[in-house]
This record gives sequence, C-alpha cells and structure tokens, in this order.
Amino acid sequence: MKKISIRMIFSLFLLTANTAVFSGYTLYYYQTTKAEMISELKSTAVYMAEWLSGGLRMPVWSMDRKTTEDIITSGMSRQAVAVIVTDEYNKVFSGMKRDANWQIVSSDAKPDEADAASDDKRDFVTAEKEITDKGLKLGKVKVYLTSRFMEEQLRHAITSMLLALLILNIIIFLLLYFFVQKVIIHPISATVSCLSRLSVGDPIEIITNKSIGEFNSIRDSLNALIKTTAETAHIANEVAAGNISASVAKRSENDLLMRAINKMIDRLKNVTWETKRMIQSVGEGKLDIQGNAQAFEGGWRDLVTGMNNLISGLSDAVSKSAALGQEMELARRIQTSLLPNLTDNVHPDFEIAATMIPADHVGGDFYDVTFDRTGSLWFAVGDVSGHGVTPGLIMMMAQTVHTTVTTNLECDARSVVVKLNEILYKNVSERLHESHFMTFTALKYLGAGHFQHAGAHLSLILFRQKSGACELIKTKGIYLNFKKDISHAITNAEFFMDPGDILILYTDGLTEACNADGKMLDLDGFIKVVEKHARQYPEAMKENIIADVIRWCDDQRADDMTLVIVKRKENITA
Repeated sequence: MKKISIRMIFSLFLLTANTAVFSGYTLYYYQTTKAEMISELKSTAVYMAEWLSGGLRMPVWSMDRKTTEDIITSGMSRQAVAVIVTDEYNKVFSGMKRDANWQIVSSDAKPDEADAASDDKRDFVTAEKEITDKGLKLGKVKVYLTSRFMEEQLRHAITSMLLALLILNIIIFLLLYFFVQKVIIHPISATVSCLSRLSVGDPIEIITNKSIGEFNSIRDSLNALIKTTAETAHIANEVAAGNISASVAKRSENDLLMRAINKMIDRLKNVTWETKRMIQSVGEGKLDIQGNAQAFEGGWRDLVTGMNNLISGLSDAVSKSAALGQEMELARRIQTSLLPNLTDNVHPDFEIAATMIPADHVGGDFYDVTFDRTGSLWFAVGDVSGHGVTPGLIMMMAQTVHTTVTTNLECDARSVVVKLNEILYKNVSERLHESHFMTFTALKYLGAGHFQHAGAHLSLILFRQKSGACELIKTKGIYLNFKKDISHAITNAEFFMDPGDILILYTDGLTEACNADGKMLDLDGFIKVVEKHARQYPEAMKENIIADVIRWCDDQRADDMTLVIVKRKENITA
C-alpha cells in the first residue's frame, strides 16, 4: 500500500505542477495584456478628446447644438460610452451617451461612473480637452470610454488558453491512466465495482470473497457500509411512506448517522405540523397567518419562511387585484362621464340616442354631440385601433379636442378633422410614440335637413322613411395619426335628410361581431337589423339593435361597440 501511495502521489504531483505552471503563465498574460489594453484605451480617449475639441470649435462658438451632436455621434467609437460638452462656465451644453441597447442618444447631464457604464458595470477611462479658439476658452469636451470590448477579447484569449490547459491535462491523465492501471487499478477492481454499485443505489450483498493483505480491511469496511446503506434505505422508505412516528435505534454512542436520522424525523414532524396549521388557516381565509420560522434552522427555516412569503404575496396580490379593479372602474366612469348627456330636447329638429359599450374597462370608440358658438349642431364618430387603456386615453383626448375646437372656433367639418389630426399626431405620435390610428368623421348640421361631413370612417347609414330602406353614404379622407398634415386629403361633402329619415353612426365592433361559428355579422347583416327596428323611437331602436348584435355574438365582444341614432322629426318641414 505504501508503494501504491507513492505512485499515486507522483501522478498527482505531475498533474498539479503542470496546472500550476500553466495557470501562473495565464495569470501573468492576463495582467500584462490588460495593462496594455487599458493604456491603449487611455491613448484612444486622449486622441478622441483632442479630435473632438478641434472639430467642435465652431459649433460650440456658434452654440449650434445640432451640429455638435452630429460631430459627437460621428466621432464616438465603439468603446465610447458618453461624450459631454460643457461651456466656459462648466455647464453642460450638449452630449451623447449609450443607452441600455448601446444606441447613441442625447444626454443633458454629466454622467457619474455608474451611469456612464450603464448596466455594463465595467471599468472605464475618461479624457477631457478644452475647446479653445485663438486662446479663448470656449468650453470643454469630456470622453468616457469603456473597457468592455477589450475585456471581452481578453476573456476570449484566456478561455482559449484554459481550454488548451484542459486538453493538455487530459492527455497527461490518459498517459498516467494506462501506466497506473497495471500497477494500481487491477488489485482493487473488485472494490471499485462494489463502490460504483453503492454510489448509484443498487442493492448489493455482503462480500464473502477473501482478499490478500490490506484488502481484507477494505472488504470488512465495505461490508459495514453495505449494512448501513440498507438500514438507511429502509428508514427512508418508512419516512417516505408517511411513517414519521417511529424512532431509529442507535448502534453505538458514536452512531452519528442514526442520531442525525432521528433528529431529521423530529424536525420533519414539527415542520409538518407548522405548515399544516398555516395551510389550514389560509383555507379559512386568514391571510394574516405567519409561521414561526425562528423555531427552525437551515432549510426547514427556509421552508417556513417561504410559506410566509407565499401567504404574504397572496395577500398582496389579492389587495392589488382589488385596487386595480377599482382604478379600472374609475377610468371607465371617467370615460363614460365625458360622453355627451343626451336628452329628448337636444335639438328641435332631431331625436337622438347613443351608446358606447367598451370591450374592456375602457374603450377606444368615440362619439360626440355638441354645439359650436353659433349654435350649429355637430356630430362626430370615430374608432381608435385596438382597445384597452391606451386607445381609451387617445379616445378621451380626441373627444376633448373635438369639443374644444367646435365650441370655440367657427369652422367647417374639414377644418375640424385637419385640426384634430394635427393635435393627435403631435401628442400621440411625437410625444407618446404610439402608432394607434383613428378613423373619424365630423358632421355639421347646416339646417333644414342639410349636413356637411368630412373625414374617413365607416360608411354612414341613412334610413329613408319613404322607401323603407337604407342607403350608404361613403366617407372620404385619410385615417388620423398617420401623417402630421392631411389637409390635402380632406374635403367636405353633403347629404340631405327628409323628415322621418334616420341617420345611423356606428363602429366596426357591431359589423364585425362574430357568432359561435366564426361568421361575421358584416355590413349587410347590420343593415337588416337596422331596418328591422327603424319604425321605433330612437331610444328603443338603439336598445333593440344592440340587443340583437349581442345575441348574435353570444355577448363575446372582441371590440368596442358604438351606436348613434339621429332621427329627423316628422313635424319639421324641409
């Protein structure tokens, strides 16, 4: 056994020495190369600062921030994190930095080191240079460079070296293995086979084969290990079967294994009781229950603490869900309160009924009934793409703008559409950076049954009392929030309503409602529903049309539904 030990020690020494030498060289290479890279990075920073100080002389002198940003952007290398330009009073004049996606964006503040490094969390170097013109100090440019990319190259090189070390050690190990196999492995192969089976949990019988010399001691130790393993497996099966009431007898005063198993069973009993108590309380709706985590140690404490955190999280989730429901209900109430409050006497020429049913708590459909300062009656209908909170906010913005414009300005339908698009584009596209578009039609009542309209939405439906049928009035123009200026694409058009005629304004949530088979109601089906109820008063007509559509789709609304009915009174002459 002494000779075997000497040979094993020699083999381990050879492997260790090879690893130590190669690792030492790798560490030396890393430190040296890193120092060279940092030095190179500092030189790059100085050069970049000097180059920018020359290029920025004229734009800083003329306070041209746009040109300054263009020059900085063109001069920012891949290692550049930020470039900040300050004026002669050391106030930030302009700057550019990298965002989380490593894109160049504007920066109006001096970044500290953590901010300049963003999420990269690596070292960076800086260099600054005064911007002067004929001896006059105009300001200063400061450059922040990161060592991120150099470190990635260095790590790649170190990884390659470590891989080479691994391959070399594998080769040495294989050579040593074939050498040691004849000298060491064969005498203990039976022992290795037994240990291998024990390591994977295979059942094994007591070893009866006799060996020579010290291998008899190894055999006896293995037999003792086999007995202990069998007894431990039996105890584990009992615990797994739920039998945690039995105790295990110790084989001696120093039997640490059986003592540990008894201790584990006791702790398991306590944890089981504690968790059962907590779960029972939660089942009874007591979300303020907390287990006594301090009574346990290690993983048992983690288990009870985890249960406490789970119950706390469940309690928070219930509270947050309730709060969110209240906030969404408040948003719905705010939106519906902004819709016009229609009565029987909105206008002497018309009977009007309207409704908007959102698919979510808040919707993206829009309608309005208002008067301008000259007393002219205005209608509007529109639909923001999508539904939910964002379209709902855009809808409320559009309604506010429409009411403000028509109430305070004397204009025609075309002007209202152009102005509304201009404001929506500025707020939604340029400020909110949202791409939701909006169909919209504005209608102005000119009197004596004449209407002026402009803007692109679904075709207007006009039920003629004389013929008992509906006709379609197409809307022309362009959707809102596509372009900033749509004045060239918007024109006014007119139509006439006889006494008893009914104008129907609607959104595609009605025409695109689908039944259980996926069949869409479509425009023709919706017109049949309109004609079916056209002889009723507008309020009853509205309720029955909505009821028919909801029955068609089995109340499975995929989009907001809006319906406005305007009937010209029959006692009004043209």
